[in-house]
Parts: sequence; structure tokens; C-alpha cells
Amino acid sequence: MSDTMDETMGSALAGIKVAKKLFEETHPGIKIDMSFFTHDHDLESVARASDQILKAKVPAVIGGELSEEALMLGLKLEPKHVVLVTPTATAPEVTKDRKFVFGALQTDSITGKKIADFVASHLNADSVGVVHDISSPYTDHLGTQFLTTLGSFSAAHPERSMSISEEKILGKTMDFEHIVARFKEKNVKIISVLTHREELLGFVIECNRQNYHPIFIGCDGWGTPQSIVKYLIAKSSDKNFVAFEPTFWDGKLRGPLSNRFRSALKNLNSAQANAWSAVAFDSAWMLFESMQRAKNPNDGESVREELRKFKGSALLTTDRFEFSSDNSPTRPVHFLRIDSRGIKREVTL
Repeated sequence: MSDTMDETMGSALAGIKVAKKLFEETHPGIKIDMSFFTHDHDLESVARASDQILKAKVPAVIGGELSEEALMLGLKLEPKHVVLVTPTATAPEVTKDRKFVFGALQTDSITGKKIADFVASHLNADSVGVVHDISSPYTDHLGTQFLTTLGSFSAAHPERSMSISEEKILGKTMDFEHIVARFKEKNVKIISVLTHREELLGFVIECNRQNYHPIFIGCDGWGTPQSIVKYLIAKSSDKNFVAFEPTFWDGKLRGPLSNRFRSALKNLNSAQANAWSAVAFDSAWMLFESMQRAKNPNDGESVREELRKFKGSALLTTDRFEFSSDNSPTRPVHFLRIDSRGIKREVTL
């Protein structure tokens, strides 16, 4: 695993370790043999890690922070019938037509639609700007789905006269001067920046420089909302910053293991639970349960069969969980308002 997105993988690894500890405590006769394989963010490094996994002959893997990483892992592991559970990758291609690849989060097809519904119906937007990052499967599909849904809404409601302005970028773009100027000239009030936190920071700083303060619409690629308050608002010095970020988790730990999770996580690294540690815990727990129930826990096919049947009862982030036909779930999307005063839940769709 790499950690290209602030605290994402550090938190996720902590969640996985806590899941192992609590599962073994809950099932005293079971010992989980867990190995760690590291990689950087480049796909060659991910491919090398995949080869190491195959040499180790493990039946199942938890990993794939970004969609492109999960795609590479799936490409290498699927033919050998090694199960992959990705806690955070959400591009539809990750699990599409993959029998052995499972996602703990719903795909960007669903999330992109709900972000568009939020902007059109909840915010009643009449002008929307879209910073469309076409450089990764995650950001490209999310942006495309957002634009498609927003366009369909606009066509179905001509009385709204919604204007939509799209600006395409490549990841790591930091020169936003002309893009911001064009949005400002069009008096765009709401801008969807469906990319990662580094690009968002560059965009917000440029908006602030031009004394332009739209409402920002984001995605989980921004990182945790706490990190936005701590890192982005402080670094951009933008006291007028207002954003809405969709998240799969509303901040409430569920299930009978919530108190034990909170305590074990604090003992492990003195950290508070966040979305990434909680969903990684859930990913590991559903895999451990499926392996326990499998006829042969060392056989990927047996583990896969049990994962397909999994229905969550002890998970932290959701009251109900099961995989759909594409090996991903359907979850509610919670929209959080983030500004200089802090974070609060706006609405759930």
C-alpha cells in the first residue's frame, strides 16, 4: 500500500490491524497470518508488489488505495484466483467483470449521480463550474458521471436555465489562473472540484488571489473533512472557504464492536476514528468472516464464494451491507458542509 493521500493509508492500516486483533479476540481458536507488501504510487511498483503477493501464495489481499492501483492489482491477481478487497477504490472498472475483486464502497457511478442531485436539487444551482480531472480512472469517471447527470437534470428542467461550464485538467496541475478567471467572468457560483486535495488547494489559493469565493463541491479524494479544515483552510488563508464534501460515513460508529474498535485504535496509535480507519476495519472484518466460513480458507475460490454471500451485521460504517452483482455495495451518501467554523452534516441522499 502507498499513502499518496495525506493520512488515508496510515489510518487504513491501523483499521486493518485493529480488525485482526478484535477478530482473534472474538474467535479465540483463530489466528490470522497477515503479511504486508508495500508499494509506491507508480504502477510498476504496484505490479512488483503483486508479483511478491503471488509468490507468497496468499489466498486474499486487502489493498488498492487508488482506483488505478486496484486495477493493476486486480489485473495481476484475478487470473490466479486471489481475492482482492479494496477499502477505498471506487472506479466502476475496478470490480466490473472481476469475480475475485470486491469494493467496500459504492462505485463512482452512484456517487457522481448523487453529487449532481445534491447540487441541482439541494443547492438549487443556476450556474455550475466543473474542474474535470481526466488523468485517473477515479476522477475522470466521477467527473463524467457528474456532468452527465447534471446535463440530464438541466434538460428535464428547462425552466431552471442552469449553465454548466467544464474545464478539463490533468492531475498535478497547479496553474489555475486562466481557469479561475474564466469561471469568475461567467459569475459561476458553485464549482465542482472532483479531484485530489493537492489540486484543490492550488485551485482555492488561486481563487483567493483573484478575490473570488465560489462554493466548492468535492469528493472523498479530498481526504478527511478534518484534514480539509486543518490543512487546506489554514494553508490557503481563505476565511471565506465554503465546501460540501460527500462521504460514505456520517461519523457514527455502528455495531457491537464500535467501543472496542475505538479503544483498540487509541491504544494502537492514539488516533481518533475516521472514515478510512473505519472502512478499512470493515473491509478486513468481512474478509476474515468470509475466510472463517469458507470450506478452505486458503483457497481463493472458496473465499470468493463466501464474500459474495456476505451480509454485514458487525460493521462500523453501515447498518446493512451486501454486495451487488458488480461486487460493490450501495450506500447512502452523506454531504458535509466544511468552512472556517468547522464541519457539520448537511443532508443524506
